[in-house]
Parts: sequence; structure tokens; C-alpha cells
Amino acid sequence: MRKFVLRLLRLSSFTSNVAAFYGLWSQQGFLGKRGWFRTFHKLRTMEADGQPLPWFTYASIDFLGPRL
Repeated sequence: MRKFVLRLLRLSSFTSNVAAFYGLWSQQGFLGKRGWFRTFHKLRTMEADGQPLPWFTYASIDFLGPRL
């Protein structure tokens, strides 16, 4: 029984890691929605729609955006 539970936990951990990885790196995930793939491909900072983006972290942009 113990081996079964440990195996189940390992499998559960693996699937959650795969889901997190896919959610982050897919085109519909966080990085895709933020324009990270476009930025990487074009070698310049830009949003998902192609607009220029300041060279700050995404958290800084989210914080400063409504205030400017």
C-alpha cells in the first residue's frame, strides 16, 4: 500500500509540473499572452499585439501602467 501511495504522489507531482510548464510556455499561457515569444523572436521588447514595451519587468509594468 505504501509503495502505491508513493507512486501515486510521484505521478501527481509529475503531472502538476507538466501542467505548470505547459501553462507557462504555451502560446495561450502567461508568457504567450504577455508577448514574451514575440519579444524573443524579434529581439526587442514588445507587447503581444506588437506595441513597444519599456525595458522593465512585467510586474513593474503592471504596477506603473494604471498610474501613468
